[in-house]
Amino acid sequence: GFFGSLSDVFPFLGFYKRHYMSTATALGICSYITLTLLSTEFMRSAVVVVGFLLFLGQIQRAVVDMMADGKVSEFMVKEPAIKSDAVSFIAGVTYISMLVSLAAAVPLLKRNDGSGGRVGFIIAACGLTVLLYPILRGWLPEERVEKAKSNRVDWGKVRKHWKLFTIAVMTALAALGLGVVQAFADDWARLVYLLATGALLQVGGFWSLSRLQARVILVIFLVQVMYVPLSGAVDYWFTADETCVAGGPDFSMAYYVLVSRFIGTGALMLSVWIFQAFIAASWTFRSAFLFGIVLKSLGAIFDVVIVLRWNIAIGIPDQWWFVFGSSMLADIVNMFDYLPAMILMSRVTNPGLESTTLATLAGFWNYGSALARSLGTVLMRVSGIRTTAPCDFRSLPVLLLGGQVALPLALIPLIFWLIPHVKFDAPLESTVHPQQGREAGEEEEKRTVEHSDSAAGRAVGRLPTATTLGIPNPSLDEFSQADESEEDEETCTVGAGVNRSLNEVRDEEEEMEADEFEGSVASERCPKESFTSRPPSETTRRNGERCYFPPETLGLEGTPGAPPAVD
Repeated sequence: GFFGSLSDVFPFLGFYKRHYMSTATALGICSYITLTLLSTEFMRSAVVVVGFLLFLGQIQRAVVDMMADGKVSEFMVKEPAIKSDAVSFIAGVTYISMLVSLAAAVPLLKRNDGSGGRVGFIIAACGLTVLLYPILRGWLPEERVEKAKSNRVDWGKVRKHWKLFTIAVMTALAALGLGVVQAFADDWARLVYLLATGALLQVGGFWSLSRLQARVILVIFLVQVMYVPLSGAVDYWFTADETCVAGGPDFSMAYYVLVSRFIGTGALMLSVWIFQAFIAASWTFRSAFLFGIVLKSLGAIFDVVIVLRWNIAIGIPDQWWFVFGSSMLADIVNMFDYLPAMILMSRVTNPGLESTTLATLAGFWNYGSALARSLGTVLMRVSGIRTTAPCDFRSLPVLLLGGQVALPLALIPLIFWLIPHVKFDAPLESTVHPQQGREAGEEEEKRTVEHSDSAAGRAVGRLPTATTLGIPNPSLDEFSQADESEEDEETCTVGAGVNRSLNEVRDEEEEMEADEFEGSVASERCPKESFTSRPPSETTRRNGERCYFPPETLGLEGTPGAPPAVD
């Protein structure tokens, strides 16, 4: 929220996004190079320094991701027909990259001399160096602001949207406070802090955001909270040896991590294709959210089955059940949660404040996820689950059924109230706060008044004759071009309209002075002679339009009959 708000009101070096991205990327490069040069002994003794350097690397990821998502959101608000195309494309490319990085990580994990991590830092630094080129070259479309506005806070925007910036800062401060609580407090204190600040942020969201935006932050918050992660207990159960879990899977850590990641990443790519091809094409936001919730509950049943060992009873080995059940479905259901939420958040951002709005909405998503993880930790502790000898996983099936199967289904009634029942490319209700809407209306009215008082407005106002005659009002560009043109070839573009108009008014006005048409479009586009009332037999065409001309003006005086048409 902090970096998003800063980028929307403070154009750094002339741009709202470009040099925030380049600066964060440069810091990331420096942090990874520094980690490569540090000795193993120093890293072990200076954990705070290492943590700070890794934190800079995460800042780089967050800033670049947020700025790019803000630009995508800007396009989606302007062109709803984009639907999920941009989000799905970015997600697909991201997971392809993840698959490549996982393949590169396998040989690094097999190195026992500690050099694998250094090689990984070098690869990360090289990748970020490559990223600098498209950022500095301006591949992210963005216009440079005026020199007078560069490196200065736009206080007018801050005052106008102060409520949005307030909730964004509140979200950032709550996240910083959570870091402090996690470092110094126990699980119960962390849960109480998350519950209190989460409720406060929801109240602040309904106070500061539009009605649709407030409903969106509530639903994405609840979608995360009402699915209790139990990964700590589940991970231990899958990898525990025979002494801890008798007759359990007893997976090696390498198999459990690598296989689940490879299969999971492949499943993510498949889910992106399914979503883009079938769901985003014809479904509504509400249907997509409902489908994700139901699928999430069904996916959790696979973990319940393997923990209760029912898969062995029906003859399916743990490896197969894990690969095609828990590992694959877990990532698929997460993706069917993420994609509709990301698209909806992108569609409801405020114009000109995309980074701030999107960072704030995503902050509620992450805050709900943190609250759910904290709740899962407390529930595992209260239920008596033990991951060390003597191990105890007897309550794990009950927690899985309650926290991951039943609890998400309780959100279904709220989905019908909170999520709009419109397709992904359909217009949404106004995302602007009522006060902002009134201000926008006042600005539009002011611009209209200014336009009417301007020279251009007065120029258009001097066209009563053309309007009365039924001639379409030209644009100002055509008006200026007509004033400058003096060639007969260019002056007959609206002759047909003039003829129709003269036929209508000739009974009322027998004679019309040529000076009455000076300054009007009609007089400039057809010669004065063409305004003589003539029968249709004495007509000609010029530039594809019909004008009246006396025979003498065509050099045809005395010629019987109609003159030949000239195109």
